[in-house]
Amino acid sequence: RRVMENAAMPAVDLRVPLHVDARAADNWEEAERRMIMEALVRAGGRRGEAARLLGWARSTLWRKVRRYNID
Repeated sequence: RRVMENAAMPAVDLRVPLHVDARAADNWEEAERRMIMEALVRAGGRRGEAARLLGWARSTLWRKVRRYNID
């Protein structure tokens, strides 16, 4: 079966690139925390926008923000 392109897919990947090498970070949680912080900065503090940049559901971002105590 031939796979067809999805017209709704953006031509550019809008997710935040992970600038933190998880191997160089103290652990995965610290790398993830830094990635969330970067997304929040890029989104001007708007959590819905930050979640979109990360390619996550808003509920996932909210849960991780609470987990990592990010203000």
